[in-house]
Amino acid sequence: MNSTHLAAWMVTLVMLLVALAEQPAEAYIDPGSASYVFQLLVGTALGALFALRMGWDRIKTFMRAHLPGSRTVRE
Repeated sequence: MNSTHLAAWMVTLVMLLVALAEQPAEAYIDPGSASYVFQLLVGTALGALFALRMGWDRIKTFMRAHLPGSRTVRE
């Protein structure tokens, strides 16, 4: 077994042990937290859409050049 596989097994084992040793949390989620999480999700989605829109021409050019059966790129 090489070191990469050994490290993967160790990480898996640690994650399993942490999951099995979970303790009940005596806490609550503040109502404002849900609003903040919602804002993060919306902001992330809009940021991703903006980045996609800004690079759309580059994405199209890349796909046309690398996918079989696609049209040739005119220069």
